[in-house]
Amino acid sequence: MDLRGLNVKYALATIGFMALTCGSIGFAYNYLSQSGFDDGTVGTVMSITSLLGIILGPAAADLVDRS
Repeated sequence: MDLRGLNVKYALATIGFMALTCGSIGFAYNYLSQSGFDDGTVGTVMSITSLLGIILGPAAADLVDRS
């Protein structure tokens, strides 16, 4: 297996994931703050979703690696 090509694929997947994550976080903050939620509630919601992403991200990667 070509490790260089595999590293490039993983790097591109990570770049895409982080770009989507940053865009989603920016949109979520603006959407929730304009919907009437205070900053503390918005921060709590975003923290919980980030923790879920940290937990579910490696689990999803493990499933992909097995296939």
